[in-house]
Amino acid sequence: MNVIIPPYLEQFAIELYVHDNDVKALYNGKTMYFNELPVWAIDIITKALRDDTRANLMLSAMHNTENKDTLLKEFIKCRFGQFNYTPDLTEDGFMEPDPPICSKILSGCPGFGIICKVPGNLTRKEYVIVQNVVSGLNDAEIADKLKNSIATIRTHMGRIFKKLNTYNRAELLKFASDNNIK
Repeated sequence: MNVIIPPYLEQFAIELYVHDNDVKALYNGKTMYFNELPVWAIDIITKALRDDTRANLMLSAMHNTENKDTLLKEFIKCRFGQFNYTPDLTEDGFMEPDPPICSKILSGCPGFGIICKVPGNLTRKEYVIVQNVVSGLNDAEIADKLKNSIATIRTHMGRIFKKLNTYNRAELLKFASDNNIK
């Protein structure tokens, strides 16, 4: 992948992402596999999963395994898998989860909001509606796509505006942009 690396990602910050179903990282201006990262980084992420009991239990149930490598890979994919030029981990231990990009959100992924973190405390349906607004759809198109009435979509939009303290689509789009919601 040929990308221009922003200066803030050139050192001491790690951007985790999924490419070809593998967990990769951008660190010190180089692309590498997750297991090639420094031990301190792997330890921080491993501890984050170990300390998040709900995420750990959910992943174990979803994948029917307790294999720590499998669970760690899935945890990273769900919580940090978006390539968005925003550091997911810094050397001082600061961790910033990415908003979910999973195609299973609307179909009922049980890890929604538990493994993946959702900005603004949006519900599953609200999050999907925001994604559709970001993609340029109007209320009627969103209603058609989600098989809801326009009135239902407008009710959800009202709740979204209230939760996010926004008043119109332009402010909602700014919120989405600021939080890397795609």
